[in-house]
Amino acid sequence: VAKKENKRVLLQFGANWCGWCHKLHTLFQTDKNIAAFLKSNYVLVLVDVDKVDGKTHNAKINEKYGDPCRLGLPSLVVLAADGKQLTTQDSGKLEKGDHHDPALVMKFLKEWAPTKPPKH
Repeated sequence: VAKKENKRVLLQFGANWCGWCHKLHTLFQTDKNIAAFLKSNYVLVLVDVDKVDGKTHNAKINEKYGDPCRLGLPSLVVLAADGKQLTTQDSGKLEKGDHHDPALVMKFLKEWAPTKPPKH
């Protein structure tokens, strides 16, 4: 889908117990500008890294992308349409007080959005 539609893939590493993960995902859905920008430029994939019985869900995916969970949760990884990893973001740097700052989130999304071919 990402390749066909010239979009990036945004991996959001998180867990059900993570309040900040819920806050970020809610922002992605409820902020109209962010939601529209995400829909136009990204394929969002939630990656559950919760631990159950001492084992981490999706540990191999976390490892594959350089252990973004080491930065805390939620962590964001942007992939090009071909799967190449472009950046890893500590979402703490997108926070302001007790929430994610919509302006900082949008700045991050715009910085890593795909470049669109010129329209003729």
